[in-house]
Amino acid sequence: MSRTRLQLLIAFITIGLAVATTSPAFGSDPYTVEKVALEGETAPGAGGATYAPIDSFTVDMNAGGDIAFGATLSGPPPNWGVFVYSGGVGSARGLTGDAAPAPLTGSYLAFGYPHIDDTGDVSLGVLVSSGANALLLAGESGDSVLVSDSDTAPGSGGTLAFSAGSLSFHARGTGGAGVFQSPVTGGSNPSGVFVGTSSGVALEGNPSPAGGTYSSFSYPGGNSSGKVAFPATLSGATAAGGLFTDSGGGPVALALEGDLEPGGETFLDFLLPQVNASGAVFFIGTWAPLENGQGGLYVDDFGGLHSMLRTDEPMPETGGATIASMTGLPHFSDGGRITFSATLSGGDFDAGVFVMESNGSVRVVARHGDPVPGTVSDTFTGFGHAAGNDVGQVAFAGMTSTSGTGVFLATAPASPVPSASAAARALIAGLVLLVGGQLVRIK
Repeated sequence: MSRTRLQLLIAFITIGLAVATTSPAFGSDPYTVEKVALEGETAPGAGGATYAPIDSFTVDMNAGGDIAFGATLSGPPPNWGVFVYSGGVGSARGLTGDAAPAPLTGSYLAFGYPHIDDTGDVSLGVLVSSGANALLLAGESGDSVLVSDSDTAPGSGGTLAFSAGSLSFHARGTGGAGVFQSPVTGGSNPSGVFVGTSSGVALEGNPSPAGGTYSSFSYPGGNSSGKVAFPATLSGATAAGGLFTDSGGGPVALALEGDLEPGGETFLDFLLPQVNASGAVFFIGTWAPLENGQGGLYVDDFGGLHSMLRTDEPMPETGGATIASMTGLPHFSDGGRITFSATLSGGDFDAGVFVMESNGSVRVVARHGDPVPGTVSDTFTGFGHAAGNDVGQVAFAGMTSTSGTGVFLATAPASPVPSASAAARALIAGLVLLVGGQLVRIK
């Protein structure tokens, strides 16, 4: 064997060993579930106030397992807060009555849904007592304003006019800038999709790549590499709307209303896109006719558009159940895992939290009737938002039979990883190289 081919063989073995020894592997046993916070417990850093209740639609998790969530509070003021759970310790990141950072004046009145990034910082929409709305970055060392409703809407000549609620589903783009849709006052475009104060990705009234012009926008997604995905309705085009992406060279259409999805149904609408670190786009797609209420979860990656889960097909691991409704925002990880909660029709149970791997396999994380950890005899009755990462952790909101609402952390069982020597033997035994124009199996 030539020196070049020997070097190639060694390189393949090294790559194979790296994959075998570092890729996450999860066992087949049930997830282990632990309590993070439960209604009635004292909230950290809130002056003795208790959770009453925890918001079941504000749970997020980052790649390292840090969890962010919101809750109303009882007892002495404040009466609402945003909290982070990291390494087994809870802390408050924003409370009603806290002073807002400059250039805002006044104190916090209300918050939108929190998003926690991989550094542990939390971004969320806030309403301030002065009447201002802003996208806030709540870090461990203090708060700062990412964008406010007094900033210029880039590209439009007007001023941003968003509310804290309209920032509920936002993303973080290049440099940590917020990715969001917003109305605009003044200027030539009544609304748009923006990245911070530097970029107007798409503006109402401007031409769309599918013909016609943009007429409205829904919640966008984005990643730190600058890719943005956004749903839009259109005016004067053949299609009434679509899902569009922009990686810096201008928007392109990913899918349009009226297109056939991979299973042959007709796309009607596109909801809540997310973009992971590799640039894959996840979204919920609904089908026409609207009254059927059916749809699916889709991923567009370098291999094209894939149907990951459909409401008209039985869910794996459920005894033949189909999805009746999503009960929270699905979460798309950098590794391509989809974490979601849903109510079910038929099958062995009627509600649960699930993880779908990038290959389409599904694991049940928690289900209706499971015992609630940290309680004597409580059981889960329903679920809200769920989010997961690529090391086998899932955070979810759960409703219980007697204890109210709570936030829980589920961990997948570990699976033994082959030793380096065993992995090397397996790899070498099956390695195939092209030698002298022929396929040669190395044994």
